[in-house]
Amino acid sequence: MVKYPVILLFFINHAHGQHYFEDYFLNVYERAPLMLPNERLTLDDCHLRFPIFTVPMKVAPAAGLPVRLKEFAHIGAIGWTQPDGTILWSCGGTLIWDNFVLTAAHCALDARDKRPDVIRFGDLNIYTSEDDEHAQQLKIVDVIRHPAHRFAAQYHDIALMKLEKNVTLHDTVVPACLWTDDEVRFKTLEAAGWGRTGFAQEQTPVLLKVKLKPIDNEECGKIYTNETTRKLRDGLQDHHICAVDEKMDTCEGDSGGPLQIKLMHNGRVSPFLVGITSFGTVCGTSSAGVYTKVAPYHDWIVDTMRSNGAFVNENTYNATFCALRYKEFREYEDAVNTVKNNMVIGRDFSLLHMEVVESLPSYMVKLAWRTGDGRDDCYGAIIDETTVVTLAQCIFHNRLETGLKREHVCVGKDFFLVPKSCDLLVGGSVDGTIRRENEDYPVTFGLVQFGRDCGFGEHSVATGFAHHIEWMKSMLLPNHTETNSVLFLDDELHEDDTCISDDSKAAGLCVAVSRCPRKWRQFLSSGNAQFCSSSSVICCPLDDIESASDIHPDIASCPNVVRNIKTKKPNGSLVK
Repeated sequence: MVKYPVILLFFINHAHGQHYFEDYFLNVYERAPLMLPNERLTLDDCHLRFPIFTVPMKVAPAAGLPVRLKEFAHIGAIGWTQPDGTILWSCGGTLIWDNFVLTAAHCALDARDKRPDVIRFGDLNIYTSEDDEHAQQLKIVDVIRHPAHRFAAQYHDIALMKLEKNVTLHDTVVPACLWTDDEVRFKTLEAAGWGRTGFAQEQTPVLLKVKLKPIDNEECGKIYTNETTRKLRDGLQDHHICAVDEKMDTCEGDSGGPLQIKLMHNGRVSPFLVGITSFGTVCGTSSAGVYTKVAPYHDWIVDTMRSNGAFVNENTYNATFCALRYKEFREYEDAVNTVKNNMVIGRDFSLLHMEVVESLPSYMVKLAWRTGDGRDDCYGAIIDETTVVTLAQCIFHNRLETGLKREHVCVGKDFFLVPKSCDLLVGGSVDGTIRRENEDYPVTFGLVQFGRDCGFGEHSVATGFAHHIEWMKSMLLPNHTETNSVLFLDDELHEDDTCISDDSKAAGLCVAVSRCPRKWRQFLSSGNAQFCSSSSVICCPLDDIESASDIHPDIASCPNVVRNIKTKKPNGSLVK
């Protein structure tokens, strides 16, 4: 049988660009066999036998979705002006200040050792004029690579580019924020760029986005060994972050572009730059892309910008400050937007993840100390007329030293907010509602003990009441004994129906428990009682019945008052 040299297949597809195949061949030469096997061992080999007839798979971000005009207002296409006046757009960057762009250090020079000289914002299709209404194209006057970066290695791949002037702030061109926490705790991230649509394919002219999943650097490092890249001799470092589209990989053309997360604040979303596209394996191999993590370089970024004329300081990229700085230019959270044909046609603010109210729910209290030396961040919940339940840690500074126990409850929402958008109320209630007598009443299941960012994105831990019921009974019901003496006489018995009281065998009357205080107190202490058709109507001896006029008006009206209280209030500080 005829053998098919791999090199021959490459030359058949030569029209797609010889240097891409040369790069690919050098990359896989040491680990790929030179000849296909003489005999077919599987029917699933069409992609090996006839690669030139297959439809190339798209890859991140080219496999992603088209971007709306205002969706990535911080991304810019970095270009090199050619001798004939045309511009070769070969890198991406992120606007992080009015006149500074953050990108990859290897984008500082092209193959001719020429620096990029132009950057374009607010343009989704960089090769047509169809969406140029808000485009801004500025000259690059300086490129500052990180001092530890070397072109011969893939470390510290980060650089700043200074623009000739400030951009004109607009909802199509506005800086991104920086994620300055070393811990990247998001389940998915997002990348965007004008990447190539497949191995040796042309660069897509349309800006596309894709969702990526971060993976562990150790796992990622197994892909990037000395054999696959000579520029990564010491393996992946803490300043690297790996992310992968579960279908395919980031490709050429996206270097320097953003790896980001969008976080909500005041109903709008702000992009936070987590990483910068650095390098990846050959397109279409379903492997991870490697990004330069931004957080370790925060101080260098601020110091470099400041020494080059920017009015920035160590608090400039505080998450809340940055979210508020450009809030009028930010898009609303996706949940509130109604999108049709890639255009926002309406908004429904009732779909926001949180709502701010001006006061705490009526059953919550803030704890305070007259001496002023206690904690000022503790809250509790009213559970009867004389009792507030709170956390022991609000009184004694105990710690969680032995891990989570059965008494703990994890609560939260898998949606991230800008850090510090809201703070947990220590001792605040984890609440809901329960239906009784066809009415909804507030129910507190536990008290928030610790967590961050109000349980958004990462769960908070609460102390549940269920585990402490017996202790609570001993405190609130000191004469309580367990009994099975509660008896419902008849489902048909209602208020003002006659009944027979078990203790006196005398005639009684079904009345509201508020009109039979002696029997109610007896029930609370011993558990002995005969109810009629529900726990609110008790069989009361005639001599014990109090008239409505004998009852204090506040007590008499209590059932109606409680029934009319609408306590189910959404509150951004409480985890439902």
